[in-house]
Amino acid sequence: MLVNRTYTHEITVHHGDGIFFPAPHRPTLKRQVDHLALALDLCYSGSKKPTRACVENERKISMSSLDSIREVRIALTVERFDEAVQFYRDRLGLAVVDQWQRAEGSGVILALGPHTTLELFDAPQAAFVDQVEVGRRVSGPVRLALSVPDAEAVAGVFQGAGAQLLSNPKRMPWGDYNARVETPDGMQVTIYQAASVEDE
Repeated sequence: MLVNRTYTHEITVHHGDGIFFPAPHRPTLKRQVDHLALALDLCYSGSKKPTRACVENERKISMSSLDSIREVRIALTVERFDEAVQFYRDRLGLAVVDQWQRAEGSGVILALGPHTTLELFDAPQAAFVDQVEVGRRVSGPVRLALSVPDAEAVAGVFQGAGAQLLSNPKRMPWGDYNARVETPDGMQVTIYQAASVEDE
């Protein structure tokens, strides 16, 4: 049975060959997610087993939805925060993007390269972030964070690929719009939509 959805971008369907986006238009993230939903409808409606090409196109459409990632952040929870900051900032010379020391904990964000940052937390700060994002302490010493223009859409892509949704996107005290997922291998991933992006 086909799911009743509104598709906002014209596509060309070649039965047995998959789904193709017409040139020269590149769908927006929302439209890419809609295309993925349509691909699932076409592949799995009825009793016929989906073709190999159809399944391959599902994979390609899912991956294309992640093309809009604006920043990859590696978040480390460290036991000796001051020593870790001294190593990465002072000895390795990584530039400081942001840093703070508040009642809930301390943290620093360091630049690793284009669109990549390293975030160091002490234990109280890591517990605070887990609490506001998920409602309990869940992450290990390493967590990934992805900056995207649409947190809800990307969280849906992760969930559709087999990740466990730990929290739906919601407003954070610092203004961002965050979701949390856990991948099948146990990695915690924060999917965040920066306040400045959402307000555009």
